[in-house]
Amino acid sequence: MKLRHVFCVPAVLGLVADLLSKHLIFACLSVSPLLRVEEVWDWPGFSARLRDHAAAGQPGLPRVLWELLPQSVQGTLRDAAAGRPPSPQQRDEAVQAINGALRNRSLATTTGLPESAVPRTALVGSDPRDLSEEQVLRLNRLLLEAWFPQELQGIAHARLAGDPFLRNRYPVVAPWLVIQLERNTGGVFGMLRGKGYLFVGLSVLALGVVLWMLRNTKPEQRLMPAALGLVVAGAIGNLVDRLAFGYVRDFIYVEIINWPAFNVADMCICVAAGLLALELLRAELRERKERKGKGGERG
Repeated sequence: MKLRHVFCVPAVLGLVADLLSKHLIFACLSVSPLLRVEEVWDWPGFSARLRDHAAAGQPGLPRVLWELLPQSVQGTLRDAAAGRPPSPQQRDEAVQAINGALRNRSLATTTGLPESAVPRTALVGSDPRDLSEEQVLRLNRLLLEAWFPQELQGIAHARLAGDPFLRNRYPVVAPWLVIQLERNTGGVFGMLRGKGYLFVGLSVLALGVVLWMLRNTKPEQRLMPAALGLVVAGAIGNLVDRLAFGYVRDFIYVEIINWPAFNVADMCICVAAGLLALELLRAELRERKERKGKGGERG
């Protein structure tokens, strides 16, 4: 019964701490790159620039964006450019269409940036064709604001443009600790990115091994149940993320050593590894004592 308590308490506390911290951090700090209706300050100016740029056939984001919009939205923007303000419903429809277009990779590879815009390579450090879907969305939002600095509020630029990989970063005790929101499709500390399906199977297998080890734990192995409980907390915490989102939510980043971002589940697994190492050391010391005691009895 005692072993169960030593196992269950770390497992439950670790799992709750992991899931709760992920939910609170991402809910409170994550900045959506999607455009909101209230962020369009100047509908006539915004609409006119989009329409005129497309009509002139000039290269750049406005022309490509215009071509991606449905005809009904194009009509709304033409009316707005002519001085007929769009209704709230038309504004919502237009913003939804723009957000849909911002997910298009062709915008990120568009040439003809305005002179005031930061080069794409300075923003992302790589070819836009190699970016993930979310990075494409964030980059396109930055480019949209670069083309329309007077017409849009520009709230995303201040929050997104400071990081070369388009991640949300919040220094806590820089450079020792930074809250950096990342979506990890790999394993612990970002290993084997893009192989999330592999870690789902490994997590299930690890849980089975842990239950087998718990069943065979001896009373003198005092650290073993706590270590196994932390392994369960870490495995289930990241498994929930993979099944719910398709990636693991990481947010703790030690900037001074450029260590990959991690989360509370990863910390649980690392602490568990340390406890298991101590347990092995304790077992070795016990064996030495027993051998020494048997040697003394023979003498």
